[in-house]
Amino acid sequence: MSSVTIRDIARAANVSVATVSRTLNDKSCVTDEMRERVLSTAEKLGYVPNSAAKTLKTNSTHTIGVMVSDISNPDYISIIRTMEDIVQARQYSLMLCSTGDRQDREQDCLQMLLSRNVDGLVLNTTELNNDLVIRMSQRIPTLLINRSIRDDRFRGDLITTNSYQGIYQLTRQLVSMGHRRIYAIQGPDHLSNSQERFRAFQDAMAQEAGITVDTGEYPYLFSGAYSRQTGAEAVRRMRSFAEPPTAVLSFSNIAMLGVLHELIAAGIRIPEELTLASYDSLPDMELLAIRPLTAQFDNAAIGDRCARSLLERIEEPGLANRSFLFEPTLIFGNALGFPKG
Repeated sequence: MSSVTIRDIARAANVSVATVSRTLNDKSCVTDEMRERVLSTAEKLGYVPNSAAKTLKTNSTHTIGVMVSDISNPDYISIIRTMEDIVQARQYSLMLCSTGDRQDREQDCLQMLLSRNVDGLVLNTTELNNDLVIRMSQRIPTLLINRSIRDDRFRGDLITTNSYQGIYQLTRQLVSMGHRRIYAIQGPDHLSNSQERFRAFQDAMAQEAGITVDTGEYPYLFSGAYSRQTGAEAVRRMRSFAEPPTAVLSFSNIAMLGVLHELIAAGIRIPEELTLASYDSLPDMELLAIRPLTAQFDNAAIGDRCARSLLERIEEPGLANRSFLFEPTLIFGNALGFPKG
């Protein structure tokens, strides 16, 4: 999406356009000193090469860029698999990258997708590069998954799961069984879906149990990345409580995997000593010995909606912004128990 041209680079570096072209095309006839001069100037100016434009006069690559926070997340794998089946029937292919929820890696992914001249974008963002994503959305048909950008300049669709209802229903179920010391393992504070899930937990605890959840007063809160490490660290901290929680509620399935691993290693019995609940499904849950209560979503339907919405936007770029919300279904596993004492 960069508006910087090789002429701009040549002018700033005080070299010829031909020298810039040879450098960017990695020709051997350029000296090391000149190559460094041109490349450093290009980087300072924010130049993004459009490699596809060299060969495609139509400026269309029939590729769709897909960027997610964690490609190991089984939900994203399922969504992407469905998307691929649909877009391939229209002669599109997917180009996938994963950010690890890191701002710098997301910037690299976005720049790479721009340089490949993709026809559309499906983004599960870090919400740390919103200005760049907004600028991209104004030029490239764009769709956001789960994490929103609350800015009128953004152009595109949002497809998301109902974070609020998912966490509220899980919390209400735990409260209905008598749990009051519910240990909530949250995601990063800056993410819109993390904020929504925490608000749902606060509301459910207040309305269903009469308990005020305040970050400074309620002791059973742990914040971290949506990762296995976060889940494991949360369990290690939990074991230091003088009055331990009776239930663990993870705001993500990946963190719950870390919770399970740590609990098994510690020999904590489920559900005799602790009840478990998680937002989103776990991979191959029917094969697990310990199956938490989960709020699950139809990932095939989400993937279908993602693919069809983006194809519609590619065909008609002037479409107004749209939102699609998917509702949760509670799945009861074998990790539910009543609090002791």
